[in-house]
Amino acid sequence: MARQRTGKAAASHYPSQINEARDAQLLQVFSKPNSWVQSGVKPSPLRTTARKRGRLSKAAGFFDAVPHEILNMILLNLDYLSLAKLCTTNSKVAAYIKRQPFYKLVVEYCHNTLRSMAMLDLHRAHDARHVYKALVDPKCSAPGCKKLGNSLFLPNCRRSCLNCLGRTPISTALVLEAAINKYGLSKMAITENILCFKLPNLPEWFVVAAEAIDLATRLYGRRPVDSCLPLLWSEMATVPFPFLDPDSRRLEFGRQCRACYMAYVEHRDIWTQIEIPPTDSDSKNWEMKLRDLEERGLAVFGIRTLLSHVRSGDCPEATVFWSQEIKRL
Repeated sequence: MARQRTGKAAASHYPSQINEARDAQLLQVFSKPNSWVQSGVKPSPLRTTARKRGRLSKAAGFFDAVPHEILNMILLNLDYLSLAKLCTTNSKVAAYIKRQPFYKLVVEYCHNTLRSMAMLDLHRAHDARHVYKALVDPKCSAPGCKKLGNSLFLPNCRRSCLNCLGRTPISTALVLEAAINKYGLSKMAITENILCFKLPNLPEWFVVAAEAIDLATRLYGRRPVDSCLPLLWSEMATVPFPFLDPDSRRLEFGRQCRACYMAYVEHRDIWTQIEIPPTDSDSKNWEMKLRDLEERGLAVFGIRTLLSHVRSGDCPEATVFWSQEIKRL
C-alpha cells in the first residue's frame, strides 16, 4: 500500500535557494494577501430607475451623429452615474459605452469604489476622465513619492500609498472648522472655492488639507505650515483601488512582501515583549530603524515587482525568511 504524503513532505518540492524557485512558489511564500480585495458579489452602485430611463430616450440619436473621438471626449467629462443612465436609453448606446475601457474596467473592477463615492455623496464630484486616469496610473500622487499607490483618496480622486495616506496634505481629510482656525480662512471662502464632504456617521464637514492650504496661499500670498492630523479621518475617506499592470495589462490590487512586513511588525512591537523600559538612546535608535522598516513593510508591489524585489536582493530578509517558511509548507 502506497504511503500517504504529509504536509511536511511537500516542502521537499521547494528548492533551498530563492533563485531556483518558481514564480508561483515565491508568490506563495512572500505575498502578503490583502483582506480588502474586491469580493465576488457585485453591488449595483449605478442603478437607475425606469422613470429616469424614459427622460433619456430622446438622446439616443446623438450617438449616431457625432464622431467617436468627439463622443469619447464628451463621455469622459461625465460622471459614472450619468454614464449608467445613458446606457439605459437603448441597446446601441449601452453597447458603445460598455465596451469603452474607461467604463468597462471601472464598473467591472471598481464597483466598491463607486459605491464608496456614492456613500460620501461624491459620485457627482469626479468625472470618468479623472477616475480612469487614476486607474491606469499606479503611482502615489503625493509630491516626490514614486511608490505604488493601492488606495484611492475619494475626495480628490488621487492615489495614495500607505506611507503617505494622512501624512501629506494631498491625501489628508481636515475638519472644516480646523481649516478655518489653522489657515485663517472664512467659512464662506472655503465653501465657495473648495469641495466640502462628510464622512460616515460623523456630523462634521471635511475638506482636503491640500486644497485648504492652496486657498490660503492664493488669498494671503504665503503658504501656511503643514501639520500632522488624525489618520483615522483620511482612512475613512479612502478605498482600496486596483491598478493596471503594464506587463500583463490586467488589473490587480497589489501585495505586500511578507518578509518585510513581519520584520516591521516585530520591530514595532519589540517593547511590548520585554519588561525593561528603553533608554533615551534605545528609543532614538528604535525610531530611526522603525521608519526604515515601515517604509519597506508597508510598500505594495505588483506581481512582477514583488518577484524582482525578492530575487534582486532588495529584500534584506528574503533568504532567512525563505528558509524558515519552506520548512512549514
